[in-house]
Amino acid sequence: MRPPFSLMSWILAGSLLSLGVSANAQQAAPQGAVGSSTQLAAIPYSAQVARLGLTRKAEDMTAAFPTTASGPALARIATLYPYGARQDYPQEAGQMAQDLASLRAAPGQALTDVQTGFQRLPQKYWAERQFLIQMVGRLPAPQAQVVDFLVAEMSRAIASTGDEQTKLDHFSPAVAADTLLNVVQDPERRDAAFAQAVRAQPDNNIGRLILSRYEAVDPVRARGLASQAGLMNR
Repeated sequence: MRPPFSLMSWILAGSLLSLGVSANAQQAAPQGAVGSSTQLAAIPYSAQVARLGLTRKAEDMTAAFPTTASGPALARIATLYPYGARQDYPQEAGQMAQDLASLRAAPGQALTDVQTGFQRLPQKYWAERQFLIQMVGRLPAPQAQVVDFLVAEMSRAIASTGDEQTKLDHFSPAVAADTLLNVVQDPERRDAAFAQAVRAQPDNNIGRLILSRYEAVDPVRARGLASQAGLMNR
């Protein structure tokens, strides 16, 4: 079973990143949304947060991401997710597209700030983490840096169980695995990334989940890695 939000978030992240290149609010409005660029700009970010009841979430995101050129944009994106990725929230989609455009203008800094923010991001925001993981996979940052980030996320030790707020956080390494498979085409580099991630996971069920993403693309190589790691039998 694919992790929740994985495919849809990947599609939405790609669409928003493409829209964000222009940094134009009117172009950023989802197709079919009603409103001019002036109307989209009429509701500031603070008002969007207030009307959606996201004040506490916005505070958490501001505390997590650094006060750099791209840190506040990342905090806004994470705060507005998933509203900013929905067609029926054109104001939020416009804001998110503008922020994504600023990240594309300085992708290296954006990647560094995501890494910093993830160190402080509360575990309950697993959906936001998964969205940002996929977003990084679409930034025009140096591929080596992107791959290092994704391998680190695949390798992040995590338990397969949790409380009601964090129980789906264990899908985050699998989301990173899906993203890496879209970024890296070389089988040897894929093997190295997945082998490292599986070794780093103390929970074999998470290791199997990660390898299941590889198996969907290259079952022979994935099963070979599973055999080497002793994960063929439950």
